[in-house]
Amino acid sequence: MKTMILSTAIAIALFSAQTAFASDTDKPTKIKNIIIMIGDGMGPQQVGLLDSYVRYAKNPQIKNSAFQRLSDEGTIGIARTEPYEGLVVDSAASATQFSSGQKSGSEMIGVDFKGDATTSMLEIAQKQGKAVGLITDTRMTHATPAAYAAHQKHRKYENEIAEEMLEHNVDIMLAGGIRHWIPKSANDKEGELNKKISAMTKGNYSHQIQA
Repeated sequence: MKTMILSTAIAIALFSAQTAFASDTDKPTKIKNIIIMIGDGMGPQQVGLLDSYVRYAKNPQIKNSAFQRLSDEGTIGIARTEPYEGLVVDSAASATQFSSGQKSGSEMIGVDFKGDATTSMLEIAQKQGKAVGLITDTRMTHATPAAYAAHQKHRKYENEIAEEMLEHNVDIMLAGGIRHWIPKSANDKEGELNKKISAMTKGNYSHQIQA
């Protein structure tokens, strides 16, 4: 049974996996699982400030950052995530481009700049039979997690995004944003909306609501 937990604050991570650091002399190992961690708004300026703090502060609270380990032992790349024909970066276009490798337009979720659906890494992993998950400390229907399991021409369609994410059969979703999943009208146990939610989650998801 898949699990959907809606809570107010959970760490952000996408997929379930392992990460290993290897030296140049080690034989390359086959990667079995992937975990993608996204610090929303974490650009080169923010990363550079952290690196400078760790390196030069007289009494730093952080002795060795994860980014420092990556720079010393791993591989670092840079991706340009500005939207098609635009300069101002937003989470929707950025996450879509991260998840699919396709150029997207501003405010778009899981579609390219022409409006055609892209294929995300999560969807590719599902086709390979892997378990997949989405975890965020904001709403599950927010632009960054949504771009991995939804396809909408604008990020504002969060109710539609929620329904589409359920249909994607993501194995586990941990997040906030209950209003886009269970509106007040669903409290009516005899109402059509309550019945629809029960039918959608039956056999696929259990849900836990934590205020």
